[in-house]
Amino acid sequence: MDSARMKNKKLFRNLLLSCFLILPLSCEENVMKVETGEVSHILTTTAEVTGRIISTGEGVKLYGHCFDKDPGVTTLDSKTEFGMAIGVGTYTSFLHSLEPGTKYYVRAYMNCGTTTVYGDEISFTTTQ
Repeated sequence: MDSARMKNKKLFRNLLLSCFLILPLSCEENVMKVETGEVSHILTTTAEVTGRIISTGEGVKLYGHCFDKDPGVTTLDSKTEFGMAIGVGTYTSFLHSLEPGTKYYVRAYMNCGTTTVYGDEISFTTTQ
């Protein structure tokens, strides 16, 4: 993907994300909380990453991890996806089809249908 196209992709994602933040929210973002855990078992094309649901708020419809080779990852990027969370606790995502020797950015997320909240973004590099 050329540089101009990549910049346009990021600009579009940031604009779209800004629009979602301006819209009225039906779930309370301040009561939904998720943390990004640690990345482990990093190989050439796979890795494992943990997350921890701290609070589910009004209910979580989807959760997982989003990841990409560029910082500022959102659920518009590659992601793992699990169904409704039954409560608080730790979960693990298995990332696959990664490129060898490549730096990736990842963070946990939760979605209640109208709002997505994210944990901190961390990075890791796959082995050669």
